[in-house]
Amino acid sequence: MIGLNIDMSDFSTLGGYQSDSEKKVLYEVNSKYPISNDCVSLDITLKKLKDRISEITVERLAGYNVGMPRPDKVKNATYDYLAKYEKAYNDRATYVNKLFEELPKRILAIENKLVELNCRNEIEKIRLQESAEILTQQSAKSEQNFLKGSNTEQYIYIGAGALVLLVGVYVILKK
Repeated sequence: MIGLNIDMSDFSTLGGYQSDSEKKVLYEVNSKYPISNDCVSLDITLKKLKDRISEITVERLAGYNVGMPRPDKVKNATYDYLAKYEKAYNDRATYVNKLFEELPKRILAIENKLVELNCRNEIEKIRLQESAEILTQQSAKSEQNFLKGSNTEQYIYIGAGALVLLVGVYVILKK
């Protein structure tokens, strides 16, 4: 393995025998969605987990249970190809189903860790700071846009006032 720090205690949750799909699922869950002691990284990981569950759910609703068309939808293929495709499909289906079972467990573990670390206040503080920065930037842009329009209007009034003044001076000098 390439320098990944994986909590091996999670591998015991399946009890005894682990198929290749189970090993791949646990490896993906442990490497892509680690449980850390940092509130911000836990919050980011939680969002990634929820996004992944949404992706799997959308695929299932679209009829692609595993991100592949069902074997009965594959046309113009040889018998050997269909047999290999069906095996790949079944392996992928097992993998996706196990992943769909493990992701909610990881979400629960991360939510428990967030509660344990009392991260709610820290995350709210960060979100409020980000919102304040965005609002400040937007208000600065709005002010600049407004001032551009105001400056143009101001120049028109100054020009009109100068014109009136010149006409007044001309009238006075003519008399």
